[in-house]
Amino acid sequence: LELLRSWPDPASRLANVEALRGQARAYEDLCRVRRGAGTVAGLVEHLASLDEAEDADLQALPATEDAVTVGTWHSAKGLEWPVVVLASLAYSRDRDPWDACVERPAAFDPAHPLAGRWVRWWPWPYGALSADLALAARAEATAEAAALREDEARERVRLLYVAFTRARDRLVLAAAARQGVPATAALAPLRDGTGAPALELPFGADEGTSVARAGGLELPCRVRVLSGAEVEPAAASPAPRPWYDGAGAPARLREIANPSSEPVAAAPPGRIVAIAPLAGRAPLRGAPDMGPLGDAVHAFLAADRPAGDREGMAARLLDAHGVAGAVAPASLLRASDALREFLDRRFPGAAWRREWPVRVRFADRGQPRLLQGEVDLFLELKDGFVVVDHKSFPGEDDRARDARVVGFAGQLGMYAFALRRALRRPLLAAFVHLPIRGEIVEVDVGPALREWTERGAA
Repeated sequence: LELLRSWPDPASRLANVEALRGQARAYEDLCRVRRGAGTVAGLVEHLASLDEAEDADLQALPATEDAVTVGTWHSAKGLEWPVVVLASLAYSRDRDPWDACVERPAAFDPAHPLAGRWVRWWPWPYGALSADLALAARAEATAEAAALREDEARERVRLLYVAFTRARDRLVLAAAARQGVPATAALAPLRDGTGAPALELPFGADEGTSVARAGGLELPCRVRVLSGAEVEPAAASPAPRPWYDGAGAPARLREIANPSSEPVAAAPPGRIVAIAPLAGRAPLRGAPDMGPLGDAVHAFLAADRPAGDREGMAARLLDAHGVAGAVAPASLLRASDALREFLDRRFPGAAWRREWPVRVRFADRGQPRLLQGEVDLFLELKDGFVVVDHKSFPGEDDRARDARVVGFAGQLGMYAFALRRALRRPLLAAFVHLPIRGEIVEVDVGPALREWTERGAA
């Protein structure tokens, strides 16, 4: 940002960067909804697609995690949903020997993957004619056509495997009964060694509980029969959209609430209860970039265990984050040991949970939100839990430290809100650990915790 302020027209440049960051956050949220990985190439494609919004053929993208995604079997590869409805089971079109197809050798040579592969194409000489053609019948009886049908059957089995394994919790098979067309023709390639169907589904049975059979397995299932009769559409009054109605409308909250990025003003500040010295200040060399240094310190505190080459691991992490030499690896060991000694003395027998992911659905003042993040450290006890957040604040001024620490109460309160819902136990204490300063600060996050609890209950 300082560099942008030194360029001409800094206000426009800063606004452009913020707009880009906003689109990047929207892309990351979209990746979470689609349950896919976010990549730089994917971000570039997402930015390019913004210019295509006027294309009427583009399908609307899901905006919430519980949205319905409609797609093809092929496009579902690599994705997963809690519930999947597998339709188009009557599809049975085979590939035609007159289509262009790839002929493969009998054996595959990994050193020459294209050896023996060539494209075969038989031109169709009959134009629009398709019935009672002797040449077409002879082509269907060739070894090439038989091999093509076998390849197609194998490919359809692979595609069925993809389709059947997209569901995490429940798979629904939906078939339309049409005269003259098998309802489950797409499942025909699923056969055992004798050629018999490998999967028997109770299509045509009465509604209620039934059984599907796969080999020697019997799988309980439920049968529903849906009527194909048309339903007279009923006029529905338009749903109110208050956030579009002008100045008096409430602001629309972001659907995903992350404790690390939620605005500080979203919860009341905390109160410092006590400050305890630990291992003393860790000397810094030069003026290191505190962002990568903080990431390296967090990584070490998350991975540190009593056994093994601890100092070597600390050195490797500092080097991997580009801050080798900024702080001595031994300083990280002293900070970790002092934290362990303090917490073990204060909360003996607690189970340590490092870098623990939390996800909680809640209604934030009536608006559905998903709270998700990672707790640096929490201790689990029989009568409650303790939250610890690492902050690599190196400042010399105690007043600046105090101001920073009380501002973190909202973040700690959100973590406590999520953990209390998951563990069904009370919060015993909350701490901000300052490994560079060599201190640990106990913070009263009760106001922030009550604020989030009330917002979730409103």
